[in-house]
Amino acid sequence: MTVDRKKIQRDFEFIRDNLFSRWDRKKEWKLKIIKNGPIGGKFDAKIRRIRINETALGNILSSTMLIHEICHCYSDYHGKRFFQCMRKKAQKARVLNLPEIAREIEEDVRLYETTERTPVSFQRDVYNNIEDAVLDVPQISYYNLIRNLAYERFMYPKELEAKCKRIKEVFKGAEKSIREIKKARIMMKD
Repeated sequence: MTVDRKKIQRDFEFIRDNLFSRWDRKKEWKLKIIKNGPIGGKFDAKIRRIRINETALGNILSSTMLIHEICHCYSDYHGKRFFQCMRKKAQKARVLNLPEIAREIEEDVRLYETTERTPVSFQRDVYNNIEDAVLDVPQISYYNLIRNLAYERFMYPKELEAKCKRIKEVFKGAEKSIREIKKARIMMKD
């Protein structure tokens, strides 16, 4: 599939000016279209950049992915505030006579609401996943585990490590638990 980068840039400018008229009034946010990566889209508030992975677009309208990522500027995760933002933008799209975009946004919300879990906390969810993964696959390397956990969350490994400060400690603790379980099993056989 060939991606029209200029069209995506025009979509970004249209969305910024019409659907998010109070966001980025100074036009400081930039759009970067990437060819490959673990993400479909990503926002980076530090450098004011929205990244869109062109290979992830598929049948998704670029405008829907852009709206999704801009809504993340209001909420880092797919929670109540994020969904409220998405629904508001679907309503605004209808007012602007953009029914296809409105339908895509509503479908995106339905998809995420039905597939997302609401963990006690992001970090707790990651730590529990580490413990489960090490129990299921004791030989898994730290690198492979963190890479997989990050990609599942549409992040890069370094971003996940920055957000979950105890990640190495939890991984080492899970490895230690596995060794103790193996040791106990051996002792029980004797």
